[in-house]
Amino acid sequence: MRTKVSLEGEGLSFSEIYMNGRTLDLSGLTLNFDQIKTDSNNVFITSS
Repeated sequence: MRTKVSLEGEGLSFSEIYMNGRTLDLSGLTLNFDQIKTDSNNVFITSS
């Protein structure tokens, strides 16, 4: 299931972001991370 999410930080924002399992799709650019954790308000991303 693909879910639209938002990401902001240090003056940056992205308009089209989707989370599909362990993959984030940023406006067509897919980034894979070792681990994506979420709580009710935030998405935490760690990678090695």
